[in-house]
Amino acid sequence: MVDDDDDIRDLLCIALTAKGFQPVCVGRGLMALWQYHDALSKGQAFDVLIMDVALPDISGFTIGQIVRLLETTSTNVPRACHIYHSAHSELVNKERLLAVKADAYVEKASATAEDILAVVVSACVSAAVTATLPTDA
Repeated sequence: MVDDDDDIRDLLCIALTAKGFQPVCVGRGLMALWQYHDALSKGQAFDVLIMDVALPDISGFTIGQIVRLLETTSTNVPRACHIYHSAHSELVNKERLLAVKADAYVEKASATAEDILAVVVSACVSAAVTATLPTDA
């Protein structure tokens, strides 16, 4: 989970943990990519990626494009559920979400942590990433 807003990141991490997820929460896009790479190098993978669109270093869209490229070109990288969120709705449009193969998008301005969790579960079930979703999510 990557979000540069400390309060939002903390709230989401607490909510994800309370629902049985084991989130890795960071505040910068490059750190998110490093964490993703580190997990893959240990034979692990993230099942769900929740990405803020507007980050100070690289965009959530760029993170998603890199991860989707790895997922489609590497045999040992499973497909993760990609969820984007942003307080800047002007940065997000349907074409952009289709281009990055997003599973879901949530506007931060109107969403609570519970709303985002509901989207995570719904989108991941639709994307068939259910094997590792917590049973109480």
